[in-house]
Amino acid sequence: MVSLNMMMFIIYCVFVIQKQRGTIQEVNELYEKLSQANHELQEANVELHKYALMKEKMGETKERNRLAREIHDTLGHTLTGISAGLDACIATIDKAPDKTKQQLETISNVTREGIQEVRRSVSELRPDALERLSLEYAIRKMIKDTNSMTNATITFDCQVEHLKFDEDEENAIYRVIQESVTNAIRHGHATEIAIVMVKNDGEIHLTIQDNGCGCGEIKPGFGTEHIKERIRMLRGNVEFDGSDGFLVDATIPIRWGEEYD
Repeated sequence: MVSLNMMMFIIYCVFVIQKQRGTIQEVNELYEKLSQANHELQEANVELHKYALMKEKMGETKERNRLAREIHDTLGHTLTGISAGLDACIATIDKAPDKTKQQLETISNVTREGIQEVRRSVSELRPDALERLSLEYAIRKMIKDTNSMTNATITFDCQVEHLKFDEDEENAIYRVIQESVTNAIRHGHATEIAIVMVKNDGEIHLTIQDNGCGCGEIKPGFGTEHIKERIRMLRGNVEFDGSDGFLVDATIPIRWGEEYD
């Protein structure tokens, strides 16, 4: 019996030792897996950090491009109006000095507004008129100011109900019209510009047609590229036609909001 008990005890000890060896092996395997996972996590953190830096740089580049567009649109529109207004003053200064003085006062006011707009664009990147007015009224004010400074006659046919758009939509629509009017006067020497905006199946259809000199071949330029970028940011489409004057034809899907009071 003593021998049997000793044998049983030895067998039990061997069993316990084997079981412990298995446990130790499992622990070692788990440790290796944990070490590998930790190494992979460190590599993932490094890649994530690189991606964050790259995204930050892309964001900075996008913001700089947006700022460049805002300043270009504001300065281009203001300077074009000033140039055309001064040409009108030169033509009337001898025959109608009072009218010339009135024209110069208008140019002075618009110039000051343009300077304020540039300053505001740098800090907020949103047209000042849109901060104070609805989109339609902001567009009509821009048209009124341009009509008063230049020889061009600009009309705006808005067939859209007074709906409140998101800020990015209002910015894009306003700037596309502003840039198109500026190009029509500066490059096309247009005297008539017709702007039409209608709602069609949840989309804005915007056309700006002028009677300027047009162009046989439309080459990519700073202005037209900005228009494309703005429309593209809203997942819309825009086409240009220079065969009869110049036409900007844009379609923008709109996220409709609440009506204005």
